[in-house]
Amino acid sequence: MKIVVDLYTTSEINNLVSLVVSEYGYPVQRKYIYDSDHSRWKYTMRDGFVETNDEIQPIHLSTFLYSNIYAVDASSEFEGAGYLTSEEYKNGWRKMIVKNPRLAYLSLDFFGEKLIRQIDLELQYEYDNMMRTGTPWQKECWDSFTTQKFWISQTTLIRRYHKLIDKLLKLSDQDLNYYVTINGSSNENSLLQNWLEENNLVVINQSYNKHPYNEYANDYNSYPGDLLLLTKRIYEDYPEWTPRKFLIEAKKFSNEVLELIDKNH
Repeated sequence: MKIVVDLYTTSEINNLVSLVVSEYGYPVQRKYIYDSDHSRWKYTMRDGFVETNDEIQPIHLSTFLYSNIYAVDASSEFEGAGYLTSEEYKNGWRKMIVKNPRLAYLSLDFFGEKLIRQIDLELQYEYDNMMRTGTPWQKECWDSFTTQKFWISQTTLIRRYHKLIDKLLKLSDQDLNYYVTINGSSNENSLLQNWLEENNLVVINQSYNKHPYNEYANDYNSYPGDLLLLTKRIYEDYPEWTPRKFLIEAKKFSNEVLELIDKNH
């Protein structure tokens, strides 16, 4: 039986957690060095292993967005952002949220604690499994992981989204709409990227060589591009949801998520 006006079933929440955790990959990032002879980045090696840092990584918005598609539509074969999103999903689950955002808050009230606890348990299981059966390199990647470190990293990322939203909301409607709608355009995207860099909203290690972990406005896989491109898609599909309206709602909802995490950790 569906709960919260057909938004989720309990099994769909379980599927969402499993999908999100399975997409998490490794909790630390590989270290890179620029190979000027071949004009490319390559992994740094230590004792025969790819070297990693010890900073535990969060789960980005994009992972939740994509996982949600498959969680609520088990028949999906391959879907993604923009033109890759099926009309069934756009006109079904997503349209319900757009027409009645309160459903998202009701879902969070009903399933939120379960969601946080299950993510915690499944990440802990992944850690235990890797430390027990993983290769030496996998064990090294997971060695410094704790769920406490993960949630600190996760809340830090959410607050970075908040900072981005706050800066965007200080723009005039004209400028905000312009920056959002040009995102993804090869000819004009540098304007938004420059604005992000000037406002210290992105990490750029070496802009001239495009470091693998640089943060870009048009990268739909991670901060800040996942939120910025979602804002653009919503505006294009539902014009009544202006960038300002959407960003205000996004911050309001993510504040609820932060409170939920703090309550359970």
